[in-house]
Amino acid sequence: PFWAALIGTIVICGILGIVFDKVIYQPMRGGDFATHLISTLAARVRAQAEASRWREQRTRVLYALSRDLAGARTAAEVAKAATHHVADILQGPAEIFLADEHGHLSPAEPGRVVDARETAVAQWALEHGQKAGLGTDTLPGASATYLPLAGTRTRLGVLGVRPGDALLPLAPDQVDLLEALAQQAASGLERVPLA
Repeated sequence: PFWAALIGTIVICGILGIVFDKVIYQPMRGGDFATHLISTLAARVRAQAEASRWREQRTRVLYALSRDLAGARTAAEVAKAATHHVADILQGPAEIFLADEHGHLSPAEPGRVVDARETAVAQWALEHGQKAGLGTDTLPGASATYLPLAGTRTRLGVLGVRPGDALLPLAPDQVDLLEALAQQAASGLERVPLA
């Protein structure tokens, strides 16, 4: 038993030595292992810092929109506040379309001329209660992404945004933020008639 255990230990140490040499040491021969380790850790720290900055920015935008919506007295003021914050965070133009009693959309900004194809995509998003357009599986040829603004009883309109080219395609956390902003805008629009 003693000799068997000793031979087993020697064999295991030999195998581990070969694995270390082939998997860890030889790939690092061209550079320094410590340098590789430090650069990997630095990359992780940078990624965590970027994620932290994004969370901070998300919180700041949601708070600012909440504050602005609290002071809004009309649907136009709600739309202006929401589109301002969405355009700022996604670095591109944003627009809110409001639904009338028949479910037809029109821009919240009076007198605004909108492309008929883009309006059709926004109408689809309203009727189906799903996002559509750029970056989605539904009507991806549109130049913007359209999210329905769902109230507690009905869909109130649609938020359209054309993110800046540097942000495309939108990351999942950016999509989550856009959906949160759309939800806040819908809450603001629903509250306006009650004020």
